[in-house]
Amino acid sequence: MKNNPLLANDPKDENPELHRYIAGGTFGGPIIKNKLFGFVSYQHLQVSDQEIGDNFINVPVGLSDNNRDAAGFANMVNGSFGTGLTAANIDKTALALFNSPSLPGEPGKWLVPNDTGSSTMSASHPYNAFLPGTGRFKADMAVANLDYNISSKDTLSLKYFYQHDPTLAPYAYSSVPGFTEHLDSGAQVFSIINTYLVKSNLSTTESLGFLREKTWVDNEQPFGPSAIPGGSQGTVSINEFGSNYFPGVSIVNVLGSAQGQYGLVSNGILNIGPNAEGQAPNTGAFQNRWQPSGNAIWTLGKHTVSFGTSYSYTQLNTIDKRTGTGTVATDDLSAYAQGYVTPGSASTAFYVSSFLQGDASRYYRAKQVGSYVQDKFQFTPTLSITAGLRYDWNGGLTEKNGRIFNFDPTLYSYNQASDTIVNPGFIIASNNKNGTSGVSPTTLTGRQWGVGPRLGAAWQPERFGGRWWCVRGSGCTTTAANCSATSPLAMRLEPSRAGLSG
Repeated sequence: MKNNPLLANDPKDENPELHRYIAGGTFGGPIIKNKLFGFVSYQHLQVSDQEIGDNFINVPVGLSDNNRDAAGFANMVNGSFGTGLTAANIDKTALALFNSPSLPGEPGKWLVPNDTGSSTMSASHPYNAFLPGTGRFKADMAVANLDYNISSKDTLSLKYFYQHDPTLAPYAYSSVPGFTEHLDSGAQVFSIINTYLVKSNLSTTESLGFLREKTWVDNEQPFGPSAIPGGSQGTVSINEFGSNYFPGVSIVNVLGSAQGQYGLVSNGILNIGPNAEGQAPNTGAFQNRWQPSGNAIWTLGKHTVSFGTSYSYTQLNTIDKRTGTGTVATDDLSAYAQGYVTPGSASTAFYVSSFLQGDASRYYRAKQVGSYVQDKFQFTPTLSITAGLRYDWNGGLTEKNGRIFNFDPTLYSYNQASDTIVNPGFIIASNNKNGTSGVSPTTLTGRQWGVGPRLGAAWQPERFGGRWWCVRGSGCTTTAANCSATSPLAMRLEPSRAGLSG
């Protein structure tokens, strides 16, 4: 960063600070002699990094303390965009945002900083302002285990894992400070495992697992749309139809003619608050999964039979609280100065002005079942044959309120004579209050299950070249919903693990 012209006179910014520390510990041992054993572990990680928190931005060319009044702002815009604006053309709310005072800890007088580097802009240094910041990351992780020897044949294990790692990013959404992103992520995993020796040649393992994952993102709000501090311009407001969330304003082209003058790739985008492109704040995903399973191994002479089954139920909730809020974008600085917004297009990099309505959250559900049986037959001391069969059912995704839609080409109908679409072929899940008759909650029609037979062999010939070698071959056929795949016999020659370890 030392060679960046915006930082040439500030040694502190040339050498951003990085702080990182880890603290934690473990403890384990017997709780009841030869019966109950426990283990716990915890670790805390904290990082603050100024380099990833700093922000290079584009502001209007020539922006200073002296041209933030209506006449000065109009002249500045005219110089970059060749317009003929006067003070009377400048929108009060647009001007107030450029007169909003700096927030605590922000250098300078203004929320939108002055142009301090237009004369040094180039393709390699395309920005004309700099704002310091600090990215912060924390993580708390814990593990706990309990192992209980119920008897010589019966053991029980309980395992738990916890993780929480929030992140703060000051400029993830906004070019200016005050709208720091809060990303809250975490996970928990819990399992119960029971191993039971039914008899000397038959053992079983039963388990129950639970998984919880989350990620949620929002941002700080230094002010709302009904009370925007405008400094000398007074307090102004934006009509957000009853919402108290400041949506941010994105000025897509802030540099004007300076782009061509300095050979820049971008025309500069200035986001005052959450940007109007990503629309990511106030969204998240939360997932729960329960998964019981049972497995057994049974030895009968030369046969070793393995069999088991598992089931899982998954909830995936995608929470979207952007509805009832909006986004604001302008085509360029001259349009912004006059209070004009844009619906957005490719020319504005799809920065759009919008107000979302309705319920955008979705609550997905899915069920899965899998079962298998396999027999390993020791044909000779050096040759084993393995045969097995697996069944899987992958239930289609459903939504709690039936908000799943699809297209059925067999229903589509078009009347060429009247040039009208008789039936668009659009179908709605049956558990929706407006569901299509005869349609399943998944809207799928193909079967969701499959069967996979398997066959394999392993041959360990005599010692060769000072090592034991093993030849393995396998083949399987899998059929599932709307698909079929067959893998040919695969063979490989490898050193025997027993020979290598010996």
